[in-house]
Amino acid sequence: MDRITELVKLSIMTAFGSVALWGNVYASEVHSQSGGFTGNATPTQYIITISAIEFHKVGDDAATYHPFVTTSANWDIASANPGASIGAMKSTSTLPAGTYDKIRFTVSKTMTIKASIAALSDGSPCRSEGDAQTVSNPFGAGVINTAYLGARDGSTAEPETVTVPSGSNVEPSPDFTDLGSSFRGSMTLGQTFTVVNGSIPAIKLKFDVTNAAQFTILPDGSARCVVFPGPPSLSVDVA
Repeated sequence: MDRITELVKLSIMTAFGSVALWGNVYASEVHSQSGGFTGNATPTQYIITISAIEFHKVGDDAATYHPFVTTSANWDIASANPGASIGAMKSTSTLPAGTYDKIRFTVSKTMTIKASIAALSDGSPCRSEGDAQTVSNPFGAGVINTAYLGARDGSTAEPETVTVPSGSNVEPSPDFTDLGSSFRGSMTLGQTFTVVNGSIPAIKLKFDVTNAAQFTILPDGSARCVVFPGPPSLSVDVA
């Protein structure tokens, strides 16, 4: 298994002191069946928790970011129609005047996904379920410490809450810092923006959750399946 989790990516729009999430009509990334996963599907629910949004100003030390939002909010990044807003967060800090080139955000390792697949390699379905059980070290000691089981009854998918596991095959992006119960990710904006008198231009980070649910059959012969959220795709626009 090469990889089961990458940089948790999200979509936000920041404009004049608020943050909103928006849907997107295209995918900039097609999720493969890497990491031993035998199937992918598009989730109907994908909830992440954002607890901080910060921006880096050109000329500052590389480690210096200015806080913009420091309150926590849950976002279902699978819920919006393309281009539709699914909520807003008010800014808690005013950005100092200057030009900004990077964004940094803190995302919880615990998230909720709702998805199903009609058939895995053995011909049977797999779906997320609300009271799912976990299994320890399903691919061998130290590979993945915990996996979340799905149901194979062909019923309707249910919201399943999972936490990103640890192990040698859990490979986050190099742009990620592990904070224990959360990740802090950073990325360079597609173009810089300039703050004058406390206002900023609209910055849209667009997401697509196509094929972002991953499924596989455990190798122990039990015919049990595993459900895991893969990374959504992301693109950035500055208006």
